[in-house]
Amino acid sequence: MHDQFSFRFATPADVPAVLDLIRQLAAYEHAADEVRATPEILTTWLFDKQAAEALLAVSEDGTVVGMAVFFQNFSTWTGTGGMYLEDLYVREDRRGAGVGRTLVAQLARICRERGALLLVDAAQTAGVVPIDMGRDGLDLVAFTGHKSLYGPQGTGGLVVAEGVDVEPLKVGGSGTHSYNRRHPARMPERLEAGTLNAHGIAGLGAGLAYIEERGVEEIGARVRALAERF
Repeated sequence: MHDQFSFRFATPADVPAVLDLIRQLAAYEHAADEVRATPEILTTWLFDKQAAEALLAVSEDGTVVGMAVFFQNFSTWTGTGGMYLEDLYVREDRRGAGVGRTLVAQLARICRERGALLLVDAAQTAGVVPIDMGRDGLDLVAFTGHKSLYGPQGTGGLVVAEGVDVEPLKVGGSGTHSYNRRHPARMPERLEAGTLNAHGIAGLGAGLAYIEERGVEEIGARVRALAERF
């Protein structure tokens, strides 16, 4: 039976636990010697200067088992603020209990409270970790096709939740309404400038069919078993 976890913002008393998780993350990325943070530095920047915030996952016994460190940003062109996730990390011995996914869901709640959208980069997780945008309150999910979705290189996509308006980065050459001077306004054509990579999409479709046949949970379990072995 998994432990129950609560989620709260860090306080100055949590600095040692936050620093420990930072060091664990650095060691996981083979960069332990690159950490320059100290308790004094973290206290200054997280609490005195309030340059960032840390959302913590805490077990029933009071142990901090995961964190999400993020900060506010601002776009002068749109005149609106946003949030940038710097790091999300869960202790190795507490993985597999849904802590990371629930941290993301908690971040989605905070984004809604602050009027920001949540874009999740699923380049490394799509195909091996179940993703439910409705359950977790995700507004957008970006993914690459050539990793765990088994598609060709050069494929990828952006999943946009209903009701979320996204301005296209580029327009023109839709391939479907070439006689119109304006780019199609409807989705998904609204975000698809130029001629589509039909061959790549067909290959990605074959990869998705394989995943549906095997199941994300089965594939994810196999990937984790191989990671632990090697």
